[in-house]
Amino acid sequence: MIRHSSTAVLLVGLLAWAAGGIAVRPAGTAAESVWPVGEPDAPPRPVATQARLERLVAASFAPHAAAVELEQVASEPVSLRDRLLRMQGRLRLAEGAAWLPFRAEAVADAGLEEATVLALTLEGEAPATASAHLRDALRERLRERLTGEFAAQAAEVELTDIRVRTLDGRHLLVQADARAGFGADGTARAEVVAVWDEGAAHWRRFEYALAAVDEG
Repeated sequence: MIRHSSTAVLLVGLLAWAAGGIAVRPAGTAAESVWPVGEPDAPPRPVATQARLERLVAASFAPHAAAVELEQVASEPVSLRDRLLRMQGRLRLAEGAAWLPFRAEAVADAGLEEATVLALTLEGEAPATASAHLRDALRERLRERLTGEFAAQAAEVELTDIRVRTLDGRHLLVQADARAGFGADGTARAEVVAVWDEGAAHWRRFEYALAAVDEG
C-alpha cells in the first residue's frame, strides 16, 4: 500500500509505482560489486557502459525525454545469465529544470541485450496543494487507464486520498488512493504514483496498481 511518504518507487515494466521501498530483493545472491561511474577500468565492472545504462533509465520516461547522469552502479548475479544492477545518479525531466537524485534497479544479461528497469525511486520535496484541475486530471487519467485495461467494463473513479510534493519547481510527485467501481462486477482499491508537469499540464509518468476486486 502507498505510504504517506516523500519517496515514490516507479516499478517500470511491472504493474505500477509503489512507495516506501525497492520491490526487488533476490535472496541468496552473491556479494555485490560496486563500480564508481567515471572509473570504467576499476575492477570489477558492471555488465554495461555508463551511456547504455543512462539510456536505459531515461527510457523509463518514454515517450518524454529525460536527461540522466549516473554516479554509481552496484552489480550482483541473480542467475547464471542475469545480474541485478543498483544505480544511483541524477536526472532532469525538462530543459532548465533542477536535477533530481534517483535510485534505480534493473535486471540485465551480460551484454545488456535484454534489460528491464524494475524500480526507479524519486523523492519529493515540500508538500504542495492538489488543485481542482490536478484532481480532475488524475481522476480522468485513471478512468482512461482502467477502461483501457478492462475494455468490457466501464470504470467509475472516486479519489479517496491524494498527496502532492514538489520535485523541481515544475513537476509534482503525486501519490493517490482511489476507489474504482466496475458496476455489477464490484469495486477495487487503486493506488497511483505519477509525475505531473505543471507547465505543460500533462502527465510525465502515470502508474497504478489495483487491489483485488470486492464483489460484495
